[in-house]
Amino acid sequence: MIDPLGIFCFEGDWGNRLDDTTSVRPLLETMNRVVGVNYIHRRIGTKSELYYYVDRWLDDDLAAYRVGHFAFHGEDSALCVNDERVTLRGLGRKIGNRAEGRIIYFDACDTLNVDDSELDGFLSNTGADAVIGYAANVDWMESAAFDLLLFYALSHHPTMGDAKNWLEDAHGGLGSRLELRFRHS
Repeated sequence: MIDPLGIFCFEGDWGNRLDDTTSVRPLLETMNRVVGVNYIHRRIGTKSELYYYVDRWLDDDLAAYRVGHFAFHGEDSALCVNDERVTLRGLGRKIGNRAEGRIIYFDACDTLNVDDSELDGFLSNTGADAVIGYAANVDWMESAAFDLLLFYALSHHPTMGDAKNWLEDAHGGLGSRLELRFRHS
Protein backbone atom coordinates (compact mmCIF):
# COMPACT_ATOMS: atom_id res chain seq x y z
CA MET A 1 0.00 0.00 0.00
CA ILE A 2 1.34 3.42 -0.96
CA ASP A 3 1.13 6.09 1.70
CA PRO A 4 -1.22 8.89 0.63
CA LEU A 5 0.64 11.71 -1.07
CA GLY A 6 0.50 15.16 0.46
CA ILE A 7 1.98 18.26 -1.15
CA PHE A 8 3.20 21.39 0.62
CA CYS A 9 3.41 24.04 -2.09
CA PHE A 10 5.52 27.16 -1.73
CA GLU A 11 4.57 29.52 -4.57
CA GLY A 12 6.12 32.83 -5.52
CA ASP A 13 4.72 35.65 -7.61
CA TRP A 14 4.74 35.03 -11.36
CA GLY A 15 4.49 38.71 -12.30
CA ASN A 16 4.63 42.20 -10.86
CA ARG A 17 0.89 42.91 -11.01
CA LEU A 18 -0.99 42.32 -7.78
CA ASP A 19 -4.09 41.32 -9.74
CA ASP A 20 -2.24 38.54 -11.61
CA THR A 21 -4.13 35.30 -10.91
CA THR A 22 -1.50 32.93 -12.36
CA SER A 23 -1.06 30.09 -9.89
CA VAL A 24 -0.36 26.39 -9.57
CA ARG A 25 -3.14 26.14 -6.99
CA PRO A 26 -5.77 24.92 -9.53
CA LEU A 27 -3.44 22.00 -10.35
CA LEU A 28 -3.29 21.08 -6.67
CA GLU A 29 -7.07 21.34 -6.46
CA THR A 30 -7.37 19.00 -9.46
CA MET A 31 -5.07 16.44 -7.82
CA ASN A 32 -7.11 16.71 -4.64
CA ARG A 33 -10.49 16.29 -6.35
CA VAL A 34 -9.53 13.60 -8.85
CA VAL A 35 -6.85 11.57 -7.05
CA GLY A 36 -7.36 12.52 -3.39
CA VAL A 37 -3.97 14.19 -2.92
CA ASN A 38 -4.04 16.57 0.06
CA TYR A 39 -2.17 19.84 -0.15
CA ILE A 40 -1.16 22.98 1.68
CA HIS A 41 -0.53 26.05 -0.48
CA ARG A 42 1.32 29.17 0.66
CA ARG A 43 2.15 32.26 -1.39
CA ILE A 44 5.69 33.38 -0.60
CA GLY A 45 6.89 36.95 -0.99
CA THR A 46 10.24 36.94 0.82
CA LYS A 47 13.15 34.65 1.58
CA SER A 48 12.33 34.80 5.30
CA GLU A 49 8.73 33.68 4.57
CA LEU A 50 10.08 30.81 2.51
CA TYR A 51 12.39 29.73 5.29
CA TYR A 52 9.59 30.03 7.88
CA TYR A 53 7.30 27.75 5.86
CA VAL A 54 10.12 25.30 5.04
CA ASP A 55 10.55 24.86 8.80
CA ARG A 56 6.80 24.32 9.17
CA TRP A 57 6.79 21.77 6.31
CA LEU A 58 9.55 19.82 8.00
CA ASP A 59 7.71 19.60 11.33
CA ASP A 60 6.86 16.03 12.31
CA ASP A 61 3.14 16.85 12.38
CA LEU A 62 3.24 17.55 8.63
CA ALA A 63 5.13 14.39 7.66
CA ALA A 64 2.18 13.30 5.49
CA TYR A 65 2.99 16.24 3.17
CA ARG A 66 5.93 14.41 1.66
CA VAL A 67 6.35 16.63 -1.42
CA GLY A 68 7.83 20.09 -1.04
CA HIS A 69 6.68 21.83 -4.24
CA PHE A 70 8.77 24.96 -4.85
CA ALA A 71 6.93 26.91 -7.59
CA PHE A 72 8.98 30.01 -8.37
CA HIS A 73 10.93 31.71 -11.09
CA GLY A 74 14.39 30.23 -11.11
CA GLU A 75 17.90 30.53 -12.44
CA ASP A 76 20.97 28.31 -12.39
CA SER A 77 21.24 26.75 -8.91
CA ALA A 78 18.70 29.14 -7.35
CA LEU A 79 15.10 30.13 -6.81
CA CYS A 80 14.02 33.74 -7.30
CA VAL A 81 11.77 34.96 -4.51
CA ASN A 82 10.84 38.35 -5.87
CA ASP A 83 14.11 40.31 -5.69
CA GLU A 84 15.85 37.79 -3.44
CA ARG A 85 17.91 34.86 -4.64
CA VAL A 86 17.69 31.59 -2.68
CA THR A 87 20.54 29.30 -3.69
CA LEU A 88 20.37 25.52 -3.55
CA ARG A 89 23.25 25.64 -1.10
CA GLY A 90 21.41 28.11 1.18
CA LEU A 91 18.15 26.18 1.01
CA GLY A 92 20.04 22.96 1.65
CA ARG A 93 21.59 24.48 4.78
CA LYS A 94 18.13 25.60 5.95
CA ILE A 95 16.66 22.12 5.40
CA GLY A 96 19.67 20.40 6.95
CA ASN A 97 19.22 16.64 7.10
CA ARG A 98 15.52 16.95 8.05
CA ALA A 99 14.01 15.91 4.70
CA GLU A 100 14.13 12.14 5.22
CA GLY A 101 11.02 10.60 3.66
CA ARG A 102 10.37 13.78 1.66
CA ILE A 103 10.54 14.72 -2.01
CA ILE A 104 11.80 18.13 -3.09
CA TYR A 105 10.35 19.34 -6.39
CA PHE A 106 11.74 22.52 -7.92
CA ASP A 107 9.01 23.69 -10.30
CA ALA A 108 11.25 26.51 -11.48
CA CYS A 109 13.24 27.24 -14.63
CA ASP A 110 16.95 26.35 -14.59
CA THR A 111 17.14 25.66 -10.83
CA LEU A 112 18.68 22.23 -11.37
CA ASN A 113 21.05 23.45 -14.06
CA VAL A 114 23.91 22.30 -11.85
CA ASP A 115 26.61 19.69 -12.09
CA ASP A 116 25.90 16.20 -10.83
CA SER A 117 28.04 16.62 -7.72
CA GLU A 118 26.03 19.66 -6.55
CA LEU A 119 22.73 17.87 -7.15
CA ASP A 120 23.92 14.68 -5.44
CA GLY A 121 25.31 16.73 -2.56
CA PHE A 122 21.96 18.50 -2.09
CA LEU A 123 20.15 15.15 -2.10
CA SER A 124 22.60 13.63 0.38
CA ASN A 125 22.82 16.66 2.71
CA THR A 126 19.04 17.09 2.99
CA GLY A 127 18.33 13.39 3.38
CA ALA A 128 15.47 13.69 0.86
CA ASP A 129 14.17 10.64 -0.96
CA ALA A 130 14.28 12.55 -4.25
CA VAL A 131 15.12 15.91 -5.79
CA ILE A 132 13.26 16.73 -8.99
CA GLY A 133 13.31 19.80 -11.21
CA TYR A 134 14.34 21.45 -14.44
CA ALA A 135 17.73 22.33 -15.90
CA ALA A 136 16.24 24.58 -18.60
CA ASN A 137 13.95 27.54 -19.13
CA VAL A 138 10.54 25.84 -19.36
CA ASP A 139 7.18 26.86 -20.76
CA TRP A 140 4.70 27.52 -17.92
CA MET A 141 1.87 25.50 -19.49
CA GLU A 142 4.08 22.50 -20.29
CA SER A 143 5.49 22.49 -16.77
CA ALA A 144 1.94 22.76 -15.37
CA ALA A 145 0.95 19.68 -17.37
CA PHE A 146 4.05 17.93 -16.09
CA ASP A 147 3.11 18.83 -12.49
CA LEU A 148 -0.05 16.74 -12.86
CA LEU A 149 1.87 13.84 -14.38
CA LEU A 150 4.56 13.96 -11.70
CA PHE A 151 2.10 14.12 -8.82
CA TYR A 152 0.12 11.28 -10.35
CA ALA A 153 3.30 9.18 -10.68
CA LEU A 154 4.33 9.89 -7.09
CA SER A 155 0.87 8.99 -5.79
CA HIS A 156 0.54 5.75 -7.79
CA HIS A 157 3.99 4.15 -7.74
CA PRO A 158 5.49 2.58 -4.62
CA THR A 159 9.09 3.73 -5.16
CA MET A 160 10.86 6.75 -6.57
CA GLY A 161 12.45 4.48 -9.18
CA ASP A 162 9.04 3.22 -10.29
CA ALA A 163 7.67 6.77 -10.53
CA LYS A 164 10.71 7.92 -12.50
CA ASN A 165 10.52 4.93 -14.87
CA TRP A 166 6.80 5.51 -15.52
CA LEU A 167 7.43 9.17 -16.32
CA GLU A 168 10.29 8.29 -18.66
CA ASP A 169 8.38 5.48 -20.39
CA ALA A 170 5.06 7.30 -20.74
CA HIS A 171 6.15 10.95 -21.02
CA GLY A 172 9.87 10.93 -21.74
CA GLY A 173 9.56 13.36 -24.63
CA LEU A 174 8.09 16.04 -22.41
CA GLY A 175 10.61 15.32 -19.68
CA SER A 176 13.46 15.62 -22.18
CA ARG A 177 12.12 18.88 -23.59
CA LEU A 178 11.87 20.30 -20.06
CA GLU A 179 15.36 18.97 -19.24
CA LEU A 180 13.95 17.17 -16.22
CA ARG A 181 16.38 16.05 -13.53
CA PHE A 182 15.11 13.33 -11.21
CA ARG A 183 17.56 12.09 -8.59
CA HIS A 184 16.53 9.69 -5.89
CA SER A 185 18.29 7.87 -3.08
